[in-house]
Amino acid sequence: MKIKLGLTILISLVLCVAYCFPEPTNYTATMVMMGKESPYARDGKKIRSEMDMGEMGKMISIVRTDVKKNIMLNPAKKMYFENVWQESKMKSDPAIFESDAKYKVDKVKIGAETIDKHPCIKYTMTITNKETGEKQTGTIWEATDLQNLVIKYEMTHNNQKTVIEWKNVKLNTATADMFEVPTEYKKANNMMELMGMGGMPGMSGMKRPKANQTEE
Repeated sequence: MKIKLGLTILISLVLCVAYCFPEPTNYTATMVMMGKESPYARDGKKIRSEMDMGEMGKMISIVRTDVKKNIMLNPAKKMYFENVWQESKMKSDPAIFESDAKYKVDKVKIGAETIDKHPCIKYTMTITNKETGEKQTGTIWEATDLQNLVIKYEMTHNNQKTVIEWKNVKLNTATADMFEVPTEYKKANNMMELMGMGGMPGMSGMKRPKANQTEE
């Protein structure tokens, strides 16, 4: 389903940047992707991002790798859907949860630029699957005045270029309640009900490889 694919890709990209390059771990920002701005927050292994779903309105994604589950919120309907990562999936694909053994991440310094008034070091990034040798490359910009936070990420996959930027970054501003379901929300039976459409399963987690840094 196109909607599910779009949500999965967005969550995957955000998690890739957050866990490949994990410092700092607590901040709020405005995420810019495909010309659209949306609130974003991170606190350790918890990530919150908002998405404009057009006619379906705003959806909020909360990824809780600390308790191995995803939560989707529909503020207009005051409903949520929670997807707990299955033990069987964790065993069949442990790289989703502990990917250090399967994936290698390298970055190479290629220059320095100023992004959104922040001085940045620019790197090429390569993620390698140690089992298959498959590689995924991209470019990142780390803001030196924001504790080397990645504030821009660019990659090309299947001839499609994706750029994500984080603006209005404020360190140490994410609070615990941002990553919890509001008490007045009702639980939906599935994603399709949450969206007002009817029976789509939730989405699973992502990878968290470590980076090995080199400099040209």
